[in-house]
Amino acid sequence: MGGADLRRSGCKGGAGISVKTVVIATMAMGSGGGRSRSGMVGQILVSVAAVGQGFNSDTKPNNKDGVLAQELPSGGQARTPRSKQFTFSELKNITNNYNRERLLGMEPNVVAYKGWIDEKTYNPSGVGIGMAIVVKEVRPNWCPDPELRQILELLRNCSHPNLVKLLGYCTESECSGGKKMFLVLEYKQKESLDNHLFRKGAEPISWPIRLKIAIGAAQGLAFLHTVGKQSMYFKFEASNILLDKDFNAKLSDFGMHELYGAGDPSSFDPSYYAPSAGPKFRRDFRDDVCGFGVVLLQILVCRREVGEYWARTYFSTPEKVARALMGMELQQRIPLKAARRVAELVLRCLEREPKSRPSMEEVLLNLQTIEKKTSSKPV
Repeated sequence: MGGADLRRSGCKGGAGISVKTVVIATMAMGSGGGRSRSGMVGQILVSVAAVGQGFNSDTKPNNKDGVLAQELPSGGQARTPRSKQFTFSELKNITNNYNRERLLGMEPNVVAYKGWIDEKTYNPSGVGIGMAIVVKEVRPNWCPDPELRQILELLRNCSHPNLVKLLGYCTESECSGGKKMFLVLEYKQKESLDNHLFRKGAEPISWPIRLKIAIGAAQGLAFLHTVGKQSMYFKFEASNILLDKDFNAKLSDFGMHELYGAGDPSSFDPSYYAPSAGPKFRRDFRDDVCGFGVVLLQILVCRREVGEYWARTYFSTPEKVARALMGMELQQRIPLKAARRVAELVLRCLEREPKSRPSMEEVLLNLQTIEKKTSSKPV
């Protein structure tokens, strides 16, 4: 996907949203291992992103049922809802009054529950009937009201195939209770990337699939960088990459760092951020590139504890790249030339000076070139 493709999907301006808005969103989430901290909670922290592709200024609300009906070129209307205004009572129904048996995971400011809704109307349905979803309750702390409104506007109006999609929202005052949001997320077969790479006993992912995931994530991140700084990650990691049943990458949690307390200087941990970042929280698109470089390195070597120092120690020469891959379960199935090219790209992404790092569009083009050069060879 080049620059023209990046511009084809976009963010559209919309009406302002109340600070008390409750947003409903879809996301890719695994059906198993949901209670693990690194997997399930990493995924639910995602949030959300973006209305489905095709949602734009031509989409008009249906006042009768609160569902946005999309206009078709033929002049008809698609009855599949793109954004539904849920009621708080519907959310209680979906989660069986937030029953602990439906609990999927918890973080200090996030609680997630499993539920089901009708695929066409998005009305609550019975257990195991319709579309499995996750209802996420978020209690934003530290995030000032203007930033919160900006985040919600971004989530409503951004669209790309490699971003998680927004389904709807609820504005009832009874369910907001101050700064609180509920997010309803689609529950899918696959989990976040970190589960597949690092979870003990996880089935290894083949090299072509890992490269496909990296390209999909790069497409989503390159697009976000065309939107503006409000769409940036503060720290980009493998848990931000969700996978559907075909291992297509869907990015989540973009633009949400203020919501989860990253704006609080006391939460700063330098091990998770780009070298140019610091307690003063200077924000640069190239910091996302650095984070992507770490994820790309993890995709290559299937190890969590890697970073700039590790990469420069083990990837400084082609011979060291080969040795670094020796002993890995998938090593024999990774074309060495492809591994070397990816290693070189990782080093560029991890440059200490932001201006020395490539743009995400350049990263994407490099990965697509690597895929083309290796796709015809056995892996």
